[in-house]
Amino acid sequence: MEHSFVTSSTGKLEKVLLCPPVNISLEPIDYISNRWAAAGAQANRDACLKEHASLVQAYRANGVEVIMAEPAAGLTNQVYSRDFGACIKEGYILGNFREPVRQGESHCYLLPAGNGEVADSLHSPLYRRLF
Repeated sequence: MEHSFVTSSTGKLEKVLLCPPVNISLEPIDYISNRWAAAGAQANRDACLKEHASLVQAYRANGVEVIMAEPAAGLTNQVYSRDFGACIKEGYILGNFREPVRQGESHCYLLPAGNGEVADSLHSPLYRRLF
């Protein structure tokens, strides 16, 4: 029988990938961040870390296993739980970010051999790579 890594896009969340926002900064890459940057706003690292810790606690309190990715220097938006690509029954598809400030994030999910480092801890293989 074929192993399926994703059986439902609306089923119970059992495991999630997060990265603590230790390198967070406001980068104008979309409509919302453009408005904040134009107004002179700055990211509040301490507030972001506190909110992230609350999110992790909420996941764990609801029985969700949290896998933490290592923050990489210079990657200011590496905080999201699902931006790296898409999960399908065969594994995951690693995407390629459009904005230059985010493009390095895709490489954080790969080992030199081309296997998914983070996906290994999620027990989900790299199925396709879009770069």
